[in-house]
Amino acid sequence: MAKAFNLTADWLLAQLKKTGASSFCVGLSGGLDSVVLLHLCKCLFLRGQLKSLRAIHINHGLSMNAEQWSSHCVSLGEQWSVPVSVFSVQVEGAGQGLEDAARAARYEVFANELQETECLLLAHHAQDQAETLLYRLFRGAGVEGLAAMPASRNVGLGSLFRPLLQVNRQAIAQYAEQHELVWVNDESNDQVDFDRNYLRHEVLPAVLQRWPNVIASLTKTVQHCTAVTEILHDVAIQDMQHVVQEPPFITGMDGFPIYLPAFLQLSEARQSNVIRYWLQALNWPKPSTVHLAQITQQLNARPDASPQICWGNVMVRRYKEWLFALPAQMNDLPEAEVLNITTSNQHHLSGNGLLMLSSINNNVPRIQVGSASQSLHIIYREQWPTEKKFAVAERSGKKTLKRWLQEFNVVPWLRDRVPLIVNKNGQLVAAAGFWVTAEFAAQASEPGWNIDWQPCLT
Repeated sequence: MAKAFNLTADWLLAQLKKTGASSFCVGLSGGLDSVVLLHLCKCLFLRGQLKSLRAIHINHGLSMNAEQWSSHCVSLGEQWSVPVSVFSVQVEGAGQGLEDAARAARYEVFANELQETECLLLAHHAQDQAETLLYRLFRGAGVEGLAAMPASRNVGLGSLFRPLLQVNRQAIAQYAEQHELVWVNDESNDQVDFDRNYLRHEVLPAVLQRWPNVIASLTKTVQHCTAVTEILHDVAIQDMQHVVQEPPFITGMDGFPIYLPAFLQLSEARQSNVIRYWLQALNWPKPSTVHLAQITQQLNARPDASPQICWGNVMVRRYKEWLFALPAQMNDLPEAEVLNITTSNQHHLSGNGLLMLSSINNNVPRIQVGSASQSLHIIYREQWPTEKKFAVAERSGKKTLKRWLQEFNVVPWLRDRVPLIVNKNGQLVAAAGFWVTAEFAAQASEPGWNIDWQPCLT
């Protein structure tokens, strides 16, 4: 086992200085580890070495003793003069397992509650880290997964720090005994039906009998994987600077897509690395190995195809020479509405983004002032005659709406959402953000109205 040492408030203070924070919030379950961590922080706070200190307890409602645990945490806070906030959450385990669902609910509260520059402290220790490594190893995790629990990361407006990750549980138990601390025991921790509990009660004890120093060895493995993960991140950042580019057309998305001609020059390993970090940068869920393979297959689809892969709430799809990440579920298709142009203003579309109207006099195609003063309406493709052709300013020929949308490189997921501006006679005046029809375009010497569109898909 990892070498036990004398756990003290001074040692913890040295760890907390690494965060650069002065305000701290302890995640308090009421169990041994978090009670010890709160007691250490309380000592520092009373010595004036922490600017502020509070605790958050999450009541998952999964045990008949949950209310008792909450009461215990509140009592500890009162005894030690530390404010304790209790939050009750609903845990839905369908599709992801009870453990993962409880964790997701817990971190959602943390993300919502943490203040800017505040640091959340969690009491995970060396045995917890070893269990996490083994758990992920048995599930076939990659190097990033085998880096297990990070010592620190951002959460909401604040940050998270695990100061006890390299501390053996024996040292924590000795501290609790020395200071005569009282904690609660979660009976579910003894149920070996849960994977992590099985590792804790069945696997690790057997391994420790054979290899007494295995916790320290597994901690080193985590450190090695963490170092490799940092290198992979640096490589991904360098590659993304070349392959993640702004396309020459409206996408309706935050962030830029991957430009495939540059992307395909990378090795397969670096392509997968880029996709993982690209999705992470866009705040989309991580792809599994299967999804990564499916995304790679997309790149070999025929040129006129628009293949797509979905998981969670994200969809990755190819369009021409670009790879996009989009919400799997988008807003309902918008409905027709009236558009009033009087002065320079903005017009919010129901579930479809924003129109920005400006009166200008330049060479950009724009609507005649006289045409703009008429009664105008916004409709969408489903309300426009499929075979009707019209001319567009500064373009040759007459084409159907479908052909013009293709010529202006309107991405497929926006084609049904482009605001089409028509007059009272049902004549098409403009497609917001893309073109003005030739019949209603202002001449070079006269002022006109420009209408830009900022789409919103979710």
